[in-house]
Amino acid sequence: MKFKGISIIGFIRARVMRLTIVALILIFFTTTNFGYAQNHSELEQLANQGNANAQYDLGMIYFEGRGVLQDNRKALEWLQKAADQGLADAQSNLGWMYLQGFGIPNDDRRALEWIQKAAEQGHADAQSNLGALYASGRGVPQDDHKALEWYRKAAEQGSANAQVNLGNRYATGRGVPRDDRKAFEWFQKSAEQGNAVAQLNLGEMYRHGRSVPKNDRIAVEWYQKAAEQGLANAQFTLGLAYGGGFGVPKNERIASVLNQKFMIQSAHLTIRGLL
Repeated sequence: MKFKGISIIGFIRARVMRLTIVALILIFFTTTNFGYAQNHSELEQLANQGNANAQYDLGMIYFEGRGVLQDNRKALEWLQKAADQGLADAQSNLGWMYLQGFGIPNDDRRALEWIQKAAEQGHADAQSNLGALYASGRGVPQDDHKALEWYRKAAEQGSANAQVNLGNRYATGRGVPRDDRKAFEWFQKSAEQGNAVAQLNLGEMYRHGRSVPKNDRIAVEWYQKAAEQGLANAQFTLGLAYGGGFGVPKNERIASVLNQKFMIQSAHLTIRGLL
């Protein structure tokens, strides 16, 4: 079985493979809760008074363009103010913006600085992102052991992205001895939360009998879940199942439709420079 990864911002590399393994997913946390403010004007007033939660929420409003013109620079400005006050959500998102170059030139060093601050406060998404940075060596020397450490911290808090990345570590033996049973356990936790890549990987574990009895029917069930979320590799693999008649009755028409979906997504990713 061959292991592949995905790009820095989490788009799947749509290539033919047996197991789609996430190498890096960066998460942008977007939850806001400004029940303490009646309207935008009041929220801005609270933000100007130094309320960190209001500053964070205002930053997210500008980032998403909710009720205002979308403005990355204003988003960055307000997130910076909240991050400076120690708000972990703001620190995590500020690091993500520096990493992606939204509202500011890309700066991996500053991205790492803010993501690490949030991770050290126990922010699960930041911990997962920090693991991804160590895994890729972006902004920090590449270190499989530290990647594993941070993925584990986030995975144990329930981060689905960290769980699939941790499963990858055990499936490939990077930074830890290879252990298919543990890989399966983490893929399953992530898949049950709806993570499409984990669902595909879990299907592949069943298909090839890695740590569980080989079961094509269950494999196809997981392929189907991932394919329904639009995961190109899952569509391709499900198409192979229908084309070959494993786990489902052979159906060339369905196989052709799925293959076309895969090819269209592959073409789109190629155009976007992600392959």
